[in-house]
Amino acid sequence: TPTVAGYYQVDGFVALNAATTRLIVSIYKNGSQAKKVFDLGDVAAVANGGGTAVVYCNGSTDYIELYARTANINSVISSGGETMFQASMIRSA
Repeated sequence: TPTVAGYYQVDGFVALNAATTRLIVSIYKNGSQAKKVFDLGDVAAVANGGGTAVVYCNGSTDYIELYARTANINSVISSGGETMFQASMIRSA
């Protein structure tokens, strides 16, 4: 939850430890999808993906989350440090 109103560059990356036929990575603001940043589609592969979005936050109640969905229940998120989520202010309001 940013404490200063402004525009934030939000980066997220997800790494799975098993093959899947679908990986979708999205950045959410206040519980709703702000931007889908990666979609593997229907290709069977060990998936790694992510992206960036610019999101406005009001500095008091807005919050940002990273979500990942996969088609394979065995494709859990890797615990090896490859998954990341960060945000940086790029311009104040």
